[in-house]
Amino acid sequence: MNLKFKRAVSLASLAVIAFSSCAKTPESVTSSSEKSLTSVYDLTSQTDCKTASLEEMSKNVDEYVSTLGELELDNMTFSEYLEIDIPDYVPTGKYICPDNFQDNYAKIFSYYDEDYDEANAVDDGTTYPIGPTYINEEKNLEMAIGCTGFFYYMLTDVGSDVSVDETDDVVKIFTGSEFKTSDETYEMLDSGEEVSVSEAYKIAQDFADEFVQAASYTNEIDVCRITLYQCEQGYFYSADYTESVNGVNILEYESNYLSDLENLTLGWVNAQIFSDEMCNFTTQMYFEEQEITGEIDGAIELIEATKYLSEALASKMSLQVQRIALAYCMYKTQDGDNSELGIIGGSGTIYEPQLCWVFYFDETPGDEVYAMLNCEDLSITYVDNTES
Repeated sequence: MNLKFKRAVSLASLAVIAFSSCAKTPESVTSSSEKSLTSVYDLTSQTDCKTASLEEMSKNVDEYVSTLGELELDNMTFSEYLEIDIPDYVPTGKYICPDNFQDNYAKIFSYYDEDYDEANAVDDGTTYPIGPTYINEEKNLEMAIGCTGFFYYMLTDVGSDVSVDETDDVVKIFTGSEFKTSDETYEMLDSGEEVSVSEAYKIAQDFADEFVQAASYTNEIDVCRITLYQCEQGYFYSADYTESVNGVNILEYESNYLSDLENLTLGWVNAQIFSDEMCNFTTQMYFEEQEITGEIDGAIELIEATKYLSEALASKMSLQVQRIALAYCMYKTQDGDNSELGIIGGSGTIYEPQLCWVFYFDETPGDEVYAMLNCEDLSITYVDNTES
């Protein structure tokens, strides 16, 4: 059977190419045998790092923001909009990419189309993730759903001729808490409406919140980055989200060099705003509990982790931290049983999370730079997508 994969309505479909950034891979985390974008720098034999309870650290987020702002490091500074996410509960065990999410199609499609017509929900069995596609031509509305938690929503008459292929097309990136309060305003390419950054954030977050409710989605979805673009037709916003399960963030940015991270699976959700309403919205994955075996009570304390990371990444680097999260890095440990469809992964795939401090240095779309500090073995993986 030859399957076609359902498209994701994202900047990937708008012909976006990578944008450049100035951060470089430090020699201390570059493989001696070949250039590597993701390498492990292990200081466990050199450093005895103190730990703290998650409950204690989660209560002290505001204090951490203040303390880090005053911390003097040779190679690391912190954004004035620094945002820190620390859960007070982190379960251990296994998660699974569920099957049959597509069974919710009528409930979800009818939520977005009050004139929902079952005849317009078509599943011919040739697309993956498995599930129907819905089109209402009169409303220029297209939606699709898939068994892995895949969903997209698209207004087909908006932004169809947008092409983004120049570095200059990225006007500004808003991360941390900046997008929640910024009153910078731009005229949207489709409607001519003036939409501020904070209004774009509200549009994006409200839509995600409504989707979570409409789809009975147990994973949470929160905006983590708003990017302002300018193309020939005018301005538009792109929103990226952090997906979380059991209140724990899931790493959302991939590595363009997959040697060390080839089994890492992301919580990827993206949207575009071309007017004063949501225009495109896509989810890719869904994670459900399969077997919860325990709970992580504590981790390397944040200030200690920051100093540890600074030492590992070498004094000659110049990095500004935009966000910090104590997050799940979801590693695939068993492929799903989709062999009859010619699919590796997807429904039924098993993941085991590793708890990591994730420091986000540069969130330029496609050129992200970040580091993951594994809380179990204190190894550090540094990702610089600008070098791909």
